[in-house]
Amino acid sequence: NTGYVTESSASQVEYTSNELLGEYTNYSAKVNLDNMAIEEGTGLTISGTTVTISRAGTYYFTGTAEEGNIVVNADNQELVLVFENATITCSNTAVINVIDAKKVTVNIPEKTTSTFTDNSKYTVFTEDDEPNAAIFSKDDLSIDGKGTLIIHANYQDAIASKDGLKIIGTTLDITSADDGIRGKDYVAIKDANITVKSTGKAIKATEDTDTSLGYIVIDGGTFIIESEDDAIHSNNKVTINDGDFTITAGDDGIHADSSIYINGGTINITKSYEGIEANYIEINGGDVSVVAPDDGININGGTDTMGMRGQDAFKAMTEESSDDSRMLVINGGNITVESNGDGLDSNGSIKMTGGTVIVGASTNGGNAALDYDKSFLISGGTLIAYGPTGMWQNPSNTSTQYSIAFATTGKTGDNIELKDANGTVIASFTAKRSYGMICISTQDLKQGESYTLFVNDSEIATQELTSIVTSNGNSQEGFMGGGRGQYKTFLRISI
Repeated sequence: NTGYVTESSASQVEYTSNELLGEYTNYSAKVNLDNMAIEEGTGLTISGTTVTISRAGTYYFTGTAEEGNIVVNADNQELVLVFENATITCSNTAVINVIDAKKVTVNIPEKTTSTFTDNSKYTVFTEDDEPNAAIFSKDDLSIDGKGTLIIHANYQDAIASKDGLKIIGTTLDITSADDGIRGKDYVAIKDANITVKSTGKAIKATEDTDTSLGYIVIDGGTFIIESEDDAIHSNNKVTINDGDFTITAGDDGIHADSSIYINGGTINITKSYEGIEANYIEINGGDVSVVAPDDGININGGTDTMGMRGQDAFKAMTEESSDDSRMLVINGGNITVESNGDGLDSNGSIKMTGGTVIVGASTNGGNAALDYDKSFLISGGTLIAYGPTGMWQNPSNTSTQYSIAFATTGKTGDNIELKDANGTVIASFTAKRSYGMICISTQDLKQGESYTLFVNDSEIATQELTSIVTSNGNSQEGFMGGGRGQYKTFLRISI
């Protein structure tokens, strides 16, 4: 069986033609922020430094307000706020506070730059601790346009919506005292250029009562994220269809309480506690690189309960909760993992049908390159796993693709090749950490043929492939193959 996809990998978000174009004209009113004056139009009022908009329309802002804020209270109507080279600082509340609307669009026109800054303390609230972000909305919020928006969020979040949040095409440069970008129902991002430096989470969807909501979908763009908590976090599902990500995180690089789908893009997690974590992870394409002091890609159970810096252990699993849905599925992509814990860790199963995976685990004998509770079924692609022997596991011997394993000690920087009897290189890689075991699985392996492992051009060992999982010891599936089995004996080769 090569069809291992157990859930739909497609998540779609609808965008209006106006959102994709990001251009608006026919203004209902224009405001000059330099003197807080309405230059033309109706639909809004100004009292002191507060602009209040009460009805549908498109409203244009330009200039600088050293003290100012915009309130939308428009009785379930749709509005567009256009900011052209606008600079707004507010010392006592949110720069934009949407109290009531059907939907509000914040538009940043092409070739313009606007800057919003709030204070570290708010004194004006419209509800209990609301607003709590420099741009805050109780209703659906979109940010579009091909210009640049800079947000200095000194109170809590930079952008927050209590409904859905879309970001389309805009360049965002965010520094936040807590979360960077937060939506409740969903966060949808398309072709945006986003830089976030956050003390909390960088991109977050928070709905935890409706299982159809609380998701994140990313359809392209560039992302430079530096967060002290999770970089991308969903209480439900994360789908990445495209995009270029550079992530450093104090906690998880990408976390979802339910599932994560990676269908494309380039994801480079250079620092994290655990790189990618969810109950179900499906990788169908893209280039994924993970560096983690704990597990690289982790399938766990329950709900993220404790917060940040790696202390976000899921709720304890019960025997009943350990079902077949807890799974890592790899159908494509190029995946590299360097971990000081387990490389691929599944408190369930792993299934691989395609792609290329190179995974190196800690030299700590309590960890392994592959760690699974039930099975690792491989039917396609190329797998290279290396690491310590203490808890070593190979793919399951119920797989349909052959694997070959060698017990041999080596060091960081070793150039490793597996060759067939004709000297053809079947697989090769450079070790990025020391190791005591190597496992290679590829469709080029054939039963009955012999294969030789070379390290730094020196011949180490030759094995005949006699079974689905062949090792130069007595093991078929590693020290704890097929689950938590008995320890087995390996032939130790030192180089």
